Formats: sequence, structure tokens, C-alpha cells
Amino acid sequence: MVVVGANCGLSPQAEHALHRAGVLVVPDFVGGIGGSASMEALFGPTRCPSPRGVLDGVTELMRQLVDHLTDEARRRGLPLRQVAYDTAAAARVTPDQPPYGTSPFLTRPLTATSRPVRR
Repeated sequence: MVVVGANCGLSPQAEHALHRAGVLVVPDFVGGIGGSASMEALFGPTRCPSPRGVLDGVTELMRQLVDHLTDEARRRGLPLRQVAYDTAAAARVTPDQPPYGTSPFLTRPLTATSRPVRR
């Protein structure tokens, strides 16, 4: 498995060659979503999580997302990048709803390490 963390860190030709060789490639826009994942973990829960809760949330979200994409890529015989594109295209964004708190890849509530925080 190759996880690309940098934007455009792997050329399309290299990614295609790795896929043909049976190497799973997690593309840059998945491997580098720490900032967005942390916003989901921080603002998604109904209670403000502790710093540890945010880190746990990012870990859980990434684990669930990559597991889903990996399973689907193998099942469909497609590059993980294509499955990630398809998953993103299928996401429903509702302009009148908050942008965080609806991720299907953060299904475990983060209340064990959460605590009320003054904002």
C-alpha cells in the first residue's frame, strides 16, 4: 500500500502502474485530509470533544473511510482514486445544513472523552 500525503505527490502514470502491479494507492486527496477530518471530529459531535477526543475522532474517521474505499476498490477492481471520486460524487451536500456532523465515516459517537467547553 502506498499512501500519498502530498498534493499531486504521485503522477497519474505512476499511480496507474502501481494499480496494474496490484499495489493499493491511497490518493493525495484522501491521505491528506487531516484538516478536514479534524474539523469533522471537532464540530461534528453534539458536545465539544476534548483534544484527545478530536484525535480519536480523526483516527476513527480515517480508519472507516480508508477501510470502505479499500474494500470497494478491491470488490470493484478499480483504483482507489476512482472509488474515492465516486464516493465524493455521491455525497449529498445540503446548503442549509451545517457542513460538519453528517459524515458517514464517523459513526462512533465521541462522548467518552468529550466534555463541555466554553466557546
